[in-house]
Amino acid sequence: MNNFYQEKTARPWTISDAFALSPLRGVVRLSGMWLWMILCYVAVRAATVVFFFSRPLRRRICRKIARTWLMGMPPLLGLRIHVYGCRPKPPYLLVANHISWVDFIVMNLICDCRCVAMAEMKDMAILGPLVTALEAIYVRRVREDVPRVKQTILDSIHRGRNILLAPEGTISPGRTVLRFHASLLQPAIDSRKPVHYASITFRNPPACPPASETVLYGPDPYYIPDDEEVNNLELWGPQRTFLGHVFRLVSLPYHEAHVRFCEEPMTGEHRVELANSLQRAVKKIFTPLD
Repeated sequence: MNNFYQEKTARPWTISDAFALSPLRGVVRLSGMWLWMILCYVAVRAATVVFFFSRPLRRRICRKIARTWLMGMPPLLGLRIHVYGCRPKPPYLLVANHISWVDFIVMNLICDCRCVAMAEMKDMAILGPLVTALEAIYVRRVREDVPRVKQTILDSIHRGRNILLAPEGTISPGRTVLRFHASLLQPAIDSRKPVHYASITFRNPPACPPASETVLYGPDPYYIPDDEEVNNLELWGPQRTFLGHVFRLVSLPYHEAHVRFCEEPMTGEHRVELANSLQRAVKKIFTPLD
């Protein structure tokens, strides 16, 4: 097991540790996170102007700045990353389940992929240019955009780039792995590329609220519960503002992301069969949130 950004402490956290300094911890981390994002955003914008004469050079510089931004985020979030198993050897196509916006930071940090991200991220202030600098493949949630995204993924595969997909197509409450949508797996079929898979889950210190109450941010309007599940609000917990959610998360002493990689990739002749097989495989190695 590989561990990243772990705090140097030999004793377990107690209840007094967890809550006595929470407000101060939250203010310091949240302020540092925003200052770090603004600094990296300004650097990306400056690089865009300075290296306007060379698009390839501008892309490399901006990507390096965005990767530096990612590397600085875990300490500011109080995030520890644990990796189980071996990461695929590049170039690869990787799929994983999707629980939280924190997934984006964790998976991009440890995998260095071109990830498929919702198009709304592109227009976000400050964050949008940083995600774009990582060369994210933006997708709109409409059927008409699927051919363009599939072709972009296929072109990236042919150029030897790493690709990261979350085939669930939405964040989930972290109780199970939702059905995988098959459409964006077609490039794997066309290129005869094996698909690697991984699962991600989160844990909090024993004296703190569970990850289901802190890491999750919802309810997600795109999530539809199965018949056997309880209603949406009960799954996602109480409604809250995003700023309040982030403040509560960074006020924790720390929280952990656990990423487990598969041993062998999968191949398939039909995208639906491949999607179903991958979903079952990820579900098998997935640990639900507390």
